[in-house]
Amino acid sequence: MRDAFSLVPPYIRTEPGKGIGGLPWYSEYGFQQSRGFRALKLWITLQHAGKEGLSAMIRRHNRLARHLENLIRETPDLELAAEGDLSIVCFRFHPRNWTGSPERLDELNKRIMETLQAEGSVFVTNAMLRSRFALRACILHYATSEADLAALVAAVSDAGIRMLSEAAKP
Repeated sequence: MRDAFSLVPPYIRTEPGKGIGGLPWYSEYGFQQSRGFRALKLWITLQHAGKEGLSAMIRRHNRLARHLENLIRETPDLELAAEGDLSIVCFRFHPRNWTGSPERLDELNKRIMETLQAEGSVFVTNAMLRSRFALRACILHYATSEADLAALVAAVSDAGIRMLSEAAKP
């Protein structure tokens, strides 16, 4: 393999264990040379879906994100943190009767995120918007459905309510 893929002429090559040889130059043992062939993933995707297929998928994901925004608006104790155009939706669990500080609400949302990630039923990450902790859903999977988004909203709401009730216990 080294003879086939190396761009280093034999008279410059080092021998293992001699001079500066030490470890082999892994770039000499494959066609990728010193970095991965990252464009291959994009090329395969374009070959599989085509430009129109990718465009349709992006439009679908963006429509699903707007649907998620509407679900959040309709759900008590959830608030949309920002309106968007792409497939990312940022929102918060914010009970209507909240009397705690904004910092405590940030902590609650962080705990919700960590709990949901650990439980594995849905996955949200976070974003800081206007110095406040927000939950972040990014819709990218080709099989995401409206039912998945309803499950996400329910999981966030249930986790938040559960944590508030646990905090209220003596």
